[in-house]
Amino acid sequence: MPGTPKKQVPVLLVHGASHQGNLSWCKSISEEKGLLFPLIQSGYHVFAITFAHPHGENKMQGIQVSNAIRRIIEVTGSNEVDVIAHSKGGVPARLYASNLLEQEGAPYET
Repeated sequence: MPGTPKKQVPVLLVHGASHQGNLSWCKSISEEKGLLFPLIQSGYHVFAITFAHPHGENKMQGIQVSNAIRRIIEVTGSNEVDVIAHSKGGVPARLYASNLLEQEGAPYET
């Protein structure tokens, strides 16, 4: 919203299985506006990821979360990103947060 100051920490929304980042956070199950809109109206810089394959392998999706976070940090200049994940999206987000990707040798940066 114009005139709304941006919050310091950007937000990454991670969808569940069978969804896309550009749709799943726009509407709720009850057909009301989804979480994306109140976050933006509250001044957050919001990003949403769409996985290459919505039912894909957790490690690969974790790498995609890692890459998205790196890119958000580059674009915003923030040194951290808040992550909100739903259902299956919580698994790759947790892989990233728990440093398990680093132990497996996947590209990972904090």
